[in-house]
Amino acid sequence: MKNQIKKIVLLAVVLLTAGHVSAYDFGVDGIYYNVVSLPDLTAEITYESSNTPYSFAKFSIPAKVTFMGRTFTIVKIGERAFKNCRNLTSVTIPESVNEIGNSAFYGCSSFVSVTIPESVNEIGDSTFYGCSSLVSITIPENVNKIRGYAFFGCSSLSSIAIPESVKGIGACAFRSCTSLDSITIHSKTLDPLDRSSEWIVFSNCKNVKYVHISKNVDNIGDYIFNLTGCCLKEVIIDDSENPLVLGCGVYYSYGGRHGCFLSKSLEKIYLGRNINRLGLEFASVKEIYIGDYVTSINGLSLSDHEALEKITIGKGLSEVPNLSTYSKLTSLILSSEVPQKALESNFSNAQYLSLNVYVPKGSLAAYQSADVWKNFWNLQEMETTDINNVCFSSNDQSVKESKYFDATGREIKSVHKGLNIIKMSDGTTRKVIIK
Repeated sequence: MKNQIKKIVLLAVVLLTAGHVSAYDFGVDGIYYNVVSLPDLTAEITYESSNTPYSFAKFSIPAKVTFMGRTFTIVKIGERAFKNCRNLTSVTIPESVNEIGNSAFYGCSSFVSVTIPESVNEIGDSTFYGCSSLVSITIPENVNKIRGYAFFGCSSLSSIAIPESVKGIGACAFRSCTSLDSITIHSKTLDPLDRSSEWIVFSNCKNVKYVHISKNVDNIGDYIFNLTGCCLKEVIIDDSENPLVLGCGVYYSYGGRHGCFLSKSLEKIYLGRNINRLGLEFASVKEIYIGDYVTSINGLSLSDHEALEKITIGKGLSEVPNLSTYSKLTSLILSSEVPQKALESNFSNAQYLSLNVYVPKGSLAAYQSADVWKNFWNLQEMETTDINNVCFSSNDQSVKESKYFDATGREIKSVHKGLNIIKMSDGTTRKVIIK
């Protein structure tokens, strides 16, 4: 009985001792750690106390640390580990780390760079919240979740690419990234972890100009984008045989319409695949490229595009849409060697007289004798470029650039600002954005 009482008292002492105010289990050389698993000898880096953040400017997190003769492997950056370390400019994270905890770098306003290793599979809530000096970051291929507010207020971040591995992304993850210029999505399926019109992932990103959706993407859920009122210039959806399901942004602004890319500054659209909706009803689009894999444009509203000047129609469409109301339209580029079906009412008399209609080399005679197309006074041939199946630029330095084309497929002497299609020495084609 006495032994039992002693054990209870001893346990109570241990529990009371564990309740001390320190935020760590042990410290080595002024850096503090918590034990994750004693049997596995794993630990996380943490802080001394919330009132005494680390003061160093640069830091390399050790992969292993020895304490009392035992060596621990560092597998996690703990919650709030570097919170409000305002002197911190850069951190090196070892491959042993597989998780970055909530608010790990919260408020590190001088933080400029960090390399996240491939071992990390989740970025926690508010991890880089308020890192206003962070210019760039690469999210590794193994990350499957980016939690809410992860990059909120990273006002110097200029571009972001979401890798194919990411399946869920949290509320306001990139909200108020006011310098964000381009967004690239590679995720096969990207769903919001929080569903609310108040928690749009990309919102208040006022300077976004380019959005790229790669051929790997099948589904982007609701409440990912709300780029209403931003400086959006180009939306590029890569060529693919698979249709893209694109969720809406939010039901407000611009007359209550909903859509992902409701921006009056939008000028160019590259549509390389079928899509359910795009939300472009009020965009001042000047140029639209419809690729050869597109068989339906039900998801691309062609209403209210008064500024439309140039449109390319791919081989996949069996019928050319009604273009009669576009008074500023000057160029129609047709990719099909066989004249596509068109109604005479699809064009105005003014367009029959002045619209420049470009057809593939060798097909002029067929168009000149085809119903509707024979009415055009300015039918002319162009060189075919065989630029189907365009994808994003690769890093393979052994393959050289051989020819350059604009978004319509016409050859140009060199790359220019905006979308460029580059034919490579190995016969492949790549898409490059010049800002």
